[in-house]
Amino acid sequence: MNTASAATETAAFAARLGDEVRPLAAASAKGQVIGVFSHAMYCVFGGSVVSLYGDAYGEVPFGVALSDILGFLAAADASVGRSVTLGADAILFDERRVPIAVSPQQKRIAARLCAPDRGRLEKLEAYIAGHGSPRGILECFGENRGGSADSAKALAVALAASDRQTAAVAATRLLGLGRGLTPSGDDWLCGFFSLLLAARCAGLCIPEETDAVTQAVLAAAPTRTSEISRAYLAAALGGKYCTVYAAAAAACLGEGDFAPYADTALRMGASSGTDTLCGATAASRLLETFI
Repeated sequence: MNTASAATETAAFAARLGDEVRPLAAASAKGQVIGVFSHAMYCVFGGSVVSLYGDAYGEVPFGVALSDILGFLAAADASVGRSVTLGADAILFDERRVPIAVSPQQKRIAARLCAPDRGRLEKLEAYIAGHGSPRGILECFGENRGGSADSAKALAVALAASDRQTAAVAATRLLGLGRGLTPSGDDWLCGFFSLLLAARCAGLCIPEETDAVTQAVLAAAPTRTSEISRAYLAAALGGKYCTVYAAAAAACLGEGDFAPYADTALRMGASSGTDTLCGATAASRLLETFI
């Protein structure tokens, strides 16, 4: 073992591995860095994107949640294009070894979901307006940028009418819309469809064309949005557990105080949490028509 490795061995970074990352780590998968940001890094292993991020965001199925993301990024000193090897006790960037200490996942959100309550949703929407990011989807919808507000309305109307084709067209128009690493339209779609899927798991009635429309969105995503955003869409529209989506569903359809769940969702990214929660509230409004 070289001196640098020995010096850092006692300072392993606490990490939690998402469900999709564990088999990659067990196989010492090799990949490449595709994005380095102030509080996150993204790598790709074959066709699988892996997000390395601060654990304040909770659990992401394709993620490595790190308790000290800033320290980790400094230790990695990685740039786009560098090779990366994901191991069970360390992550290698070329020859630079950054040790990790894998911990069990935190307790997942397991709120009981109920039929939408109009009063709760009205209060939640006011809370989002007062505490969420004014940029992102709120700005896009306010200006109807790219016809975003029209597309969101058309999606809900078409799903309520079991109009698969119109719903699919409206949903795909939101892909790639807006600024950010994960565009606001994508985050809104994640919140919208993850809420519907969570509601179905809770025994609530949802639009019968939901699955067909999610498949249309996923099929269109490769030509309309980024590789990183597609990973979030695949998780959300595939019904996989992610803290921000579970928190959004609990805020909308849970019992008791919605604020703690809303706050958990809202702290995701610059506007991603707000955009996700807005999508979830829109889906909850749609579910009112099925009560």
